[in-house]
Amino acid sequence: MKKFFFRLETLLKVRRVRESRMQRELAYVQQKLAKLEEKERTLEHQVDSLLNEIRLRREKGDSESYSSLLDHLNASLVEAKEARLVQSKQVDEVGERLKQLVIERKVIEKIKEKNYAQWRVQLEQSQDEVAISTPPK
Repeated sequence: MKKFFFRLETLLKVRRVRESRMQRELAYVQQKLAKLEEKERTLEHQVDSLLNEIRLRREKGDSESYSSLLDHLNASLVEAKEARLVQSKQVDEVGERLKQLVIERKVIEKIKEKNYAQWRVQLEQSQDEVAISTPPK
């Protein structure tokens, strides 16, 4: 009885490795996105805190100006939002590439399954032929 041999096994292994790498890359870009989102939330909180501080000081009659600090925080917030958008697009792109790699791997696996099913049928037929051709004792 000969063993099942799939000619495209190496290709299937390569597809699995590529998929695994893309999964790691996706996790990495998602991690970067999470850090950027956290930075954005922190900056938003700082801006809100500063605005509240300014409001409280104005109510007390203090006219100290925080405009340069507020401008700096707002500029940082805009940069953070832009970076998050760019990173979000990269996450989407990597996710799409991963989906494509999964599809490619599954195609090869389906071919393997069909070849294995054909091999099993041939094996059963050859065993039946051997059983028929062997005279009873």
